[in-house]
Amino acid sequence: MKKIAVLLPDLPQKTFIKPLDENLSFLASQGCHIDYIDPFDYHEDVENITFYANWKARLNKMEPDYDAFFGFSFGGVILQQCFDLFEHGEKPIVLFSTPTKADVFLTEKLSHVIAQCQKGLLYDALNDLYAWVFAPYKLEHTNYPIDDEAEALERMITGLSRVLETDSTEVMQKTNARFIHFIGEHSNLVTRKNIIMPASGLLLTVPNAGMRVLKDNPNFCQSIILDYVL
Repeated sequence: MKKIAVLLPDLPQKTFIKPLDENLSFLASQGCHIDYIDPFDYHEDVENITFYANWKARLNKMEPDYDAFFGFSFGGVILQQCFDLFEHGEKPIVLFSTPTKADVFLTEKLSHVIAQCQKGLLYDALNDLYAWVFAPYKLEHTNYPIDDEAEALERMITGLSRVLETDSTEVMQKTNARFIHFIGEHSNLVTRKNIIMPASGLLLTVPNAGMRVLKDNPNFCQSIILDYVL
């Protein structure tokens, strides 16, 4: 049985993983075991260099127990920063909608969401953010079952701020880690302009997809992932 560690995106609370879990169910149907790793399982108010050093130490301990590592958005940023753990290239790494560095386009949008959260406008922030995440398709709902608004605001602010403050250019220029990276053809957040690809990586642009590539075009993504992981 293959064990996969999935580093989650910046979710306002971990219960929001349900749609992602559904999108990855094709792996479970093939006998894979998936563990979801919340970026906020380990979080302190520290500088980026310390934050990623702590994550590298944690992933170094986890690495022998897993057969593959997936990273979505913020989770992918964390995984990128730990690429030197995977230089041997023996274990599949898959990134989804993960920026190397935020450009003006992405910075403007994420800064807008952060500013709304800083004003306490959590639901306005979520509506705007998820409208961009769902694009080019219509936002499916505007009701969010938040258990703790203060915690959700903190998660959104700190997670999105980390994404904006993290520049993985040097990592991506030097890495020999083997990985594949899916981005949506019509993504309204992370685009090809945000991404630097080393020779060891393969960037796949998913047709008719936004940020939610597994949801928007499962037929394109699933077979590639299964061939790569299994």
